[in-house]
Amino acid sequence: MKKRLLLVKPLDWLAFRTSRTFSSSGDTQFPNTKTFYGAIYAELYRKNILTPKEIKDKIKMKKLDLTGPFLFEKNDEIKILFRTPSILKYNEDTKETLMGYIDEKIKYEVDGKELNGIRYKSMKNIKELENYYITLKELEKIKNGELIENKKPIELPYRIERKVGIELETGKRKTKKGMLYSLSYYRFKENSGFCFFIENDEEEILKDIKTIHLGTKGKIAELEIIEIETNLFNKVETTQKMAILLTPAYFEKGVMPKENKNLIGISNYKPETIGYWDRETNKPSELFKVVPSGSTYIFKEEIPKYLTDDYDHYGFGKYIEIKGGN
Repeated sequence: MKKRLLLVKPLDWLAFRTSRTFSSSGDTQFPNTKTFYGAIYAELYRKNILTPKEIKDKIKMKKLDLTGPFLFEKNDEIKILFRTPSILKYNEDTKETLMGYIDEKIKYEVDGKELNGIRYKSMKNIKELENYYITLKELEKIKNGELIENKKPIELPYRIERKVGIELETGKRKTKKGMLYSLSYYRFKENSGFCFFIENDEEEILKDIKTIHLGTKGKIAELEIIEIETNLFNKVETTQKMAILLTPAYFEKGVMPKENKNLIGISNYKPETIGYWDRETNKPSELFKVVPSGSTYIFKEEIPKYLTDDYDHYGFGKYIEIKGGN
């Protein structure tokens, strides 16, 4: 399957800020899709092509539909990085990578919904894989039913520096309650940055946008569209299916989706707190909990179109299908 890929290439360092409660714990999360939608549509607003209301309507109607962001590095060929699926574990004794599967003998409830436990070929001395990220080629192997090696962590295409700041009350030398934030500076290598799969651009919104402004300082990033071949988004024909989240999912009940009729098991990463920069108020948005990308939901028969209770118009709840069963 051919897929169009939007490359976002920062020309300088980028800074992203996430508001926190007054605590020094927790790292700033990577920017989510909302940040990029805002940056893309802001260019159309600057050019007096769209009004704020028109922008909101187009976002709601998904006139531009993107899946991401992912990290990429482009040399002779392009390398795209995804969050390692949570359903994979590593056995320290046998040095094997293991794929989890449903065990119908183990039952438990989440918000009144009965689910099955997850079992591995060996349940002793298993842990998460060392790599937080895996490549597109490795994810395609998993899609094809193959297992990947537990390699040393991948070298990422950027350097990062973190600082902590405190927001002061307007006109006062006094700290605003609960407004400790962390500021993360990213400096990307040449020919690297963020990327998105373009699912829909029926109005050719991206056609005339060559650059966008990102981060708290509005640094410039170039846009480029290329085409790649991948089987990642092919549907699978099997009774039991695993949905591996490519983007975060928001659920009102923590990890349990509203559309859970066919859900039979969950292997999720610990929920994360995320936010975004609200361009209308020029302040950080309210924070909310999401189930991180890489988390795995197992279904019998059909999977909901979007695996999220809200924010699907911002690309939340996107996933790929792989075959379930042991």
